[in-house]
Amino acid sequence: MTRRLRLSASQIAAMCVLGGIISACGFLVDLPMRAIRAGHSSPSWPWAVVAFSLMLLGLALSLSAYLRLQNGIAAARWPDLEIERLRALVNSRLSVALSIVLALSIVLLVGSAMLAIPSPHDQAACRAAGWALYVLGQTLLQLRIAVGRTPKAVTYQPAWSNIGPLRSEHWGQR
Repeated sequence: MTRRLRLSASQIAAMCVLGGIISACGFLVDLPMRAIRAGHSSPSWPWAVVAFSLMLLGLALSLSAYLRLQNGIAAARWPDLEIERLRALVNSRLSVALSIVLALSIVLLVGSAMLAIPSPHDQAACRAAGWALYVLGQTLLQLRIAVGRTPKAVTYQPAWSNIGPLRSEHWGQR
């Protein structure tokens, strides 16, 4: 006997954001290790495995929560009031302002990494932070798309009963 969790739409949206945060941490986990390894010749592959695992784990969690949320909304799994509250939260001015701040931060970090910072270590740190912010911004965008209103489906479907017989004056000719 299997027991299925009945999570609310808000809880699944929180799982989507949590997955984005975990994935962003995967980009940032290597930064302290670069500073520690600066004077040592220790191998860097264990930290690369940890960082890559965090990125994959976060992206998998975020994507599965996104799909569950989108399918649940399409199947009317939750009451309309709950979905409307989640839509209001995701489309609020605070959420839009956060998205704009994330986008501007990405541009500033990547621009400073390419133009102003001479140290390769600092450039790598700016790029890692830029990628982390990019993942967070994409997670918010993904959540906004998932709870967005879906257009009404087209109800017209041709039936075979209202299609006339095929007629041609050129049957059998080449």
